[in-house]
Amino acid sequence: YFYQDYRKIPLDMYYLKRLVRTVSMRHSAISLIFLIVGTLILSGCAYFNTFYNAQNYFRTAEEEIAKKATGEELSKQAEEALDKTIVNCNIVLEDFPESKLRDDALFLSAKSYYYRGEFSTAKKRLLRLKREHPASPFLEEAYLWLSRCKWKLGETEAAQNDLQALSESLDKERGNRVQHVQVAITLGEIYIELGDRSEAVVQLRKAVNLSKDSILKGQLLLRSGELLLQINQPEKALATYQEALKVSSESDHLNTANLEVVRILRLLEKW
Repeated sequence: YFYQDYRKIPLDMYYLKRLVRTVSMRHSAISLIFLIVGTLILSGCAYFNTFYNAQNYFRTAEEEIAKKATGEELSKQAEEALDKTIVNCNIVLEDFPESKLRDDALFLSAKSYYYRGEFSTAKKRLLRLKREHPASPFLEEAYLWLSRCKWKLGETEAAQNDLQALSESLDKERGNRVQHVQVAITLGEIYIELGDRSEAVVQLRKAVNLSKDSILKGQLLLRSGELLLQINQPEKALATYQEALKVSSESDHLNTANLEVVRILRLLEKW
């Protein structure tokens, strides 16, 4: 219609209609671009927010786990936080396959499964992380968690070998100090389980020397003192508890260390 009658239309009206049509087409194209960009932005925000929530839930779970005594079951709050961490990580993995946070989600969910006692599932997640993301910055720490999974699944010798190799590597490369502390603590826990308290003390001492966390150092010294008493080395235990008094600022640690110092002094007839 427009092209058939254009000669009958006044010249100014002809160009006006042409301009309107051109502007309309441009407006549609721009709207489409904005729609695509907006969708991509919303998608990116969605998976980022989902993983952000997972991180917050995991942080809550770790705070609760830090409060529990050795051998004590997880609190209800910790279990719920771990469940929510896993759910949010799985959303990232399943609904956003191209997300840059996939290795983050795999690693965080693996740690959550470990804390829940689902060691086999945690191990599978860690192996998947290694397979799908060979350049992930989480790989070094993932080796530690994989060793822990092996230990809990009864592969104790393999776990020990892996941890020793990781410890030697960190020694040579002067790697991540926090990671090195955790390797020593895990080896110490394994030796305690195997009944080798002397070697456990060696590993816990290594962790104390490496750590810069005064509260953690206090915990490790108290545990070491307990082990030293069990292998009939009260003098070393006394020195260890006295060190805990100097190192830790945690009131519970100070109370426990003071009581043990008094008890050992009486035992040694030095009180």
